Amino acid sequence: MASDHPAAEGGQHLASVMAERLINVASTLKNLKKNQAPFEELQKYGVGIARTLTTLTMLIIATKRNPLSATTSSTLTGILRTWSARTPWDLEPNNSDMRSSHILSDVLNPDSVSLQALVRERRRALKGRGSCALPSCQIEEGLKTCQRCKTVVYCCPEHQRSHWKARTEDGHKRRCFETVY
Repeated sequence: MASDHPAAEGGQHLASVMAERLINVASTLKNLKKNQAPFEELQKYGVGIARTLTTLTMLIIATKRNPLSATTSSTLTGILRTWSARTPWDLEPNNSDMRSSHILSDVLNPDSVSLQALVRERRRALKGRGSCALPSCQIEEGLKTCQRCKTVVYCCPEHQRSHWKARTEDGHKRRCFETVY
């Protein structure tokens, strides 16, 4: 995603602009904290930061690569590691912003052990992605994706039809929807 808007500096990628703004906000927060600003002042930044973290993570995942420069990525990762330990705008331990900071930090560092664990966890949660979605079948090779929803895979058309027609709650017909991007 690129923009020709002046704020995007002649077509700079949206992810890069968002990362630079997070770095700038981190500096502002650090100064506010150093000057002992009231907690309410710090909280004003929380919602915007949380949304930016989530959006930036999704942009990077969607493009399947890290579009940030090495310097920006390194600087942002340092900030995110700090925020994943403690967000300056929220008093609750283990809040969702801390988790978002941790996940984005991992996405920026694909060799991260915790990212690999997260990927394994998500793959286990996506039942039917590693093997044929028909519950009675365990085939894991030569799988084809459902062309309508693109969320499950089958080893053969017969198993797809069988799973589609199943009258149980696990039947695919009840959950299949056309994926629109």
